[in-house]
Amino acid sequence: MAFYKFDSLELLNDSKEEWRIRVRAQTLWKGINRQTGEIRGYNVIFCDDYGSKIHAFIAVNLVPKFEPILKEGEIYIVEMFNVKTYNGDETNRPIRNEKHIYFLNEMEMQKDVIPGLQIPAFSFDFYDLEECDCLKDDNHFLTDMIGVIEDVHPRANYNKDGEDKSHVALTITNGSDATGCVPIVWPDDEVTRILGRIVYEVDADHTEVKGLKVIPDILRTLEKKKYNITIDLTDKNLKEGSKVFYVTYISEPVEITDNHSPSHKQPVQLQQTELTNIST
Repeated sequence: MAFYKFDSLELLNDSKEEWRIRVRAQTLWKGINRQTGEIRGYNVIFCDDYGSKIHAFIAVNLVPKFEPILKEGEIYIVEMFNVKTYNGDETNRPIRNEKHIYFLNEMEMQKDVIPGLQIPAFSFDFYDLEECDCLKDDNHFLTDMIGVIEDVHPRANYNKDGEDKSHVALTITNGSDATGCVPIVWPDDEVTRILGRIVYEVDADHTEVKGLKVIPDILRTLEKKKYNITIDLTDKNLKEGSKVFYVTYISEPVEITDNHSPSHKQPVQLQQTELTNIST
């Protein structure tokens, strides 16, 4: 069996360009100029078999060369590229690695078709919820999602490439209950904006069946629709573990069919929103 030597992402530095790595394209997205709407290039998060990650950038002039073969989730062998160190002033960095990759015209990238060491489909950073206040105020880095860790297994030790390693198996959930739902509280002003009626008018329309209030029909018009929302993480969420979240903004709705697919009959352009959260 042939063995192929690849450089670890952890060992990359700016001393040369003759690097050779085997990585998975974990995440891929376009860089857009907010003022002009023009594409600045492509961003990629590469992950290797150690679980190490690095951000890579493809300048717009090189996009035609690499776009046809670059696909999110695929594994590639990448050679001849530039490694740079952040100077500390950059904002909205996607991962906490002090180095990043710049694609060169001489760079070679090909899909890996030879079986090799397993590369995880995803790689996460873990932080305590207590650190969220500091993280969300640090605009040097982007935060991506909130997760709850459950079913933590004992640490397993092993040896890889002559080095002692260990890992801990666990389950990450989104914090929802057994139904898959997360309770949120919609603010009165946002409900009024969407329905066109104030809360008191909606409440006045309720009916009672056997002494119990029935949800007004106008509120049922909010069901089976898809929304982008912005939530506010409060001290109750961060310090007391509350799983009820308060909404600060709700996008215009998109119709959802019975199979939970967006309806094509009433297309609505979703507005871009941000979710204040923490990487896990």
